[in-house]
Amino acid sequence: MIPKQEDKYDINLFFMALTDPKDWFLSEKEVERIPAFTEGNEVTALIDGKEYMDHLNDKINHMEKEDYFYMSGWRVTPTMSLTPDVPSSPSFWQQIEQLIIKEAYVKAMIWFLPNIQYLDKLIKQYPDMFKNVTLGNKGNVEFVSNIFNAIKTSNSGSDFILDSRLNINVPSSHHQKYILLKSKGLHWAYVGGIDIAVDRWDTGNHDNPKHRPKELMAGWHDVQCALKGPVVNHLYEDFKERWNERKDGNGANIPASHPIPKPINDRLTVNAQFGEQYVQVLRTLVCGNVYDFKPKGSQTVRLSYEKAIKNAKHYIYIEDQYFWPSSLIELLRQAVSRNVKIILVLAKAFDMPEPAATVHYEMRWDDSIKKIMKANADNVYVFHLELKNSAEQIYIHSKLMIIDDCYAAIGSANQSYRSHTNDSEMHVAIIDGRTVKSKMDGVPVEVCKFAKDFRVKLWSEHLGISNLSDLDDPILALQKFPDRKKSTPAKPAKIHHTVCNHQPQPLASLSDYLKALVFFKDYVSVRAPEFSNLLEIINLIEKVEPIVGNLDRVYKILGSGQENAIDDYVDSNTSLTPVKKELLRLLLKTLRFTLLSSSVYLLMKKLIKMLLNVRTTC
Repeated sequence: MIPKQEDKYDINLFFMALTDPKDWFLSEKEVERIPAFTEGNEVTALIDGKEYMDHLNDKINHMEKEDYFYMSGWRVTPTMSLTPDVPSSPSFWQQIEQLIIKEAYVKAMIWFLPNIQYLDKLIKQYPDMFKNVTLGNKGNVEFVSNIFNAIKTSNSGSDFILDSRLNINVPSSHHQKYILLKSKGLHWAYVGGIDIAVDRWDTGNHDNPKHRPKELMAGWHDVQCALKGPVVNHLYEDFKERWNERKDGNGANIPASHPIPKPINDRLTVNAQFGEQYVQVLRTLVCGNVYDFKPKGSQTVRLSYEKAIKNAKHYIYIEDQYFWPSSLIELLRQAVSRNVKIILVLAKAFDMPEPAATVHYEMRWDDSIKKIMKANADNVYVFHLELKNSAEQIYIHSKLMIIDDCYAAIGSANQSYRSHTNDSEMHVAIIDGRTVKSKMDGVPVEVCKFAKDFRVKLWSEHLGISNLSDLDDPILALQKFPDRKKSTPAKPAKIHHTVCNHQPQPLASLSDYLKALVFFKDYVSVRAPEFSNLLEIINLIEKVEPIVGNLDRVYKILGSGQENAIDDYVDSNTSLTPVKKELLRLLLKTLRFTLLSSSVYLLMKKLIKMLLNVRTTC
């Protein structure tokens, strides 16, 4: 609790900012790196796709022979331009091709999603939702295939890995999104949540311009940061470790017969001091001997967040796509109980169809936010973003945390068990050596310049506030946000882009669960003792499908609960022979009986939670 005003010593001690990086950063032992962090860096927060891609485009355009461009990505759209607002600008691939022709060294380490057949089926099953979407490997394979063809006739210093080296027993991805390059003699790194892919390019105005490469979302909010200085050495070593892993990343031989690339043998040594920011590089790498260079994996993103939350005195600001259960939930609850404000800006709607969307909201609210609110609901603020003049969401894809205007972290990891234990992730934590005078709940305090400026820039964009002094004090500035007390689910309070977020009512029906169930057969099969009832339902559905063809009507009948619905449906199906009618009647009634006795809702929710938020322990 905040000390009483009359106790001046205690108040000054309480409001004193923690500006020493050693108070926030992990030790050398925890990060398994010497030194544990670097100093003398210059970090620039690049908010939204245009800021990032303009910055990156400028550096690419000034690269020359023997410069390098190293890229780790989750998804690539090679036909997309980094500058779609500039007429006749080249595509991203055309720029990379020019680098290879110039004999710069291009190395791309892009995620390979093995189960492309699953995604094709998903698109066909939900055509309205995914009508404009090219999910999965199409862009990734096209990008590395282009590199494969280009290096046949050009230099041997460029190469690629279509990387499938992950935990194969659970849903996994290479989710790191960072680029390293040398341009005009300077070494740069870009770390954050932004892939070079459709939807990601947007401006801070979020006014849905016609030239925006749009796929699903009317608007897209995301953050990347540009880094210059000794921190690039650490990021270079991390890229090199994954690249030099001798297990074959191109397990599917796409493109065919491509060998394991030559290792990177050089060591980057950037010693020049460019700024006053201290930066610690953080990763998630799965355990279980997936990587020879790190058999026990790495969970430094999680460890850094845990330590930072424990340090919080005044506020914790989080932007996140999902905000699912993780080890942070209990620590955030404890922070709320000591009067720390928690401000969450989250994606309004889930990016997958029902029933996954309903399960997502349950994980976000029932399993996470409500647990934090138990300590003190008044200290928890939850918002999402919308276009200024409509209810269409600006999709939150940023993954960041700012604490007390001192600590800032930016990267690819969402707040979830999956991002903290299973997928490959890359984050940076930043403490600025420069302090500035500010206020915290009206009390004078010195804070770190980068974290404060970053928060103010974000809030200015979200709230449409141009007078930045109105946002100087983060606690008092909460009054500028939409009023939660005047907000309802039917009419949520809104200021500029910022909207009070409310938990939606469950929307998924039994029909939705049945429609989704067939996608999970392989996963259910290997966990038969736990999900034997679900496997029985899948097998019955697979026997019904050849008889009726389209299952949509069957799902609706089974979900209707009407006693005579099955008989009416079978009897009205004039295309079936009497024998097939009776077989169909038997199968459907057996299926209904199995559904009634199997608690399918609970089992399916449990299954989907396990699939969405994988928690790997070793």
